[in-house]
Amino acid sequence: MASPEDSSVLLTRLSLMLHPVIYVTIILVLLNYFFISPALSSRFLTFYSKLPSAKKEDWNSLPSSTIHATIVTILGLMVLILEQDKPTVHLKSELGIFTLCIAIGYFIGDIIIRIILRDFPHTFHHILSAVACILTLIFGCGMKLILQRL
Repeated sequence: MASPEDSSVLLTRLSLMLHPVIYVTIILVLLNYFFISPALSSRFLTFYSKLPSAKKEDWNSLPSSTIHATIVTILGLMVLILEQDKPTVHLKSELGIFTLCIAIGYFIGDIIIRIILRDFPHTFHHILSAVACILTLIFGCGMKLILQRL
């Protein structure tokens, strides 16, 4: 039988799913895809207007994925370097949690975009990635492994 302490730890970990970074990242990914990237690309890149619709859809998602990859890589490396003397399995790092929340927000935002575009292989890939990050937050284990894989 679970003790009250176990229940409170689980509730605390579940509350991480309400972390504002997740929602801010989702909004930024969607804003970039639907508004920022098309506006800036059409204004500053002459070839953008000549692209077929499918290529524009891919092009509009590139800034978000590039920024996400850069930020998560840098933060993930920082966690791995700064926390190298900490336990591998049950690492509790605020920077690691922040990094995972950015990743979850990006994956959810891109899942929404991919569903709209009916791009199901990428949708499935991002669902699996998001679930791995979410499980890491909820159960509090495997953070170093997940950060190495992002």
